[in-house]
Amino acid sequence: MSGVVGAIGLAAIMSVTSTAHAQIYVANSGNNTIGEYTTSGAVVNSSLVNGFNEPIGIAVSGNNIFVANSQGNTIGEYTASGGVVNSSFITGVNKPSDIAIYGNNIFITDQGNGIISEYTTSGQLINAHLIKGLSSPFFLAVVKQ
Repeated sequence: MSGVVGAIGLAAIMSVTSTAHAQIYVANSGNNTIGEYTTSGAVVNSSLVNGFNEPIGIAVSGNNIFVANSQGNTIGEYTASGGVVNSSFITGVNKPSDIAIYGNNIFITDQGNGIISEYTTSGQLINAHLIKGLSSPFFLAVVKQ
């Protein structure tokens, strides 16, 4: 796959996620886009969603894609076909760098404030400082025990 993807002009890939339908979504930070690819590396749409300011983190829940727009200081929500649900789904974050979804909860690394915050998938704040005192947290993962 790397040969196919490398040949299509990706720049500064920061995050990759996939869906149950075997599509791969890529946060292409260098081009400020979210691209869609098949598991064999073929391009579906290299600019499925664009207009970001350094997208870094990306996660999928159901048919929606959540994007950490790092320099835009927002979390946006988009459909799997690239439609905008809400480009400012979550605001008030400082350099969000990653997103993890577990059940109906979204966990966000707030790199600028050194915290991990927790929201519902409908955007309601659960805990703004779930984990605090971190030094520039970048990525996170949630594992079912």
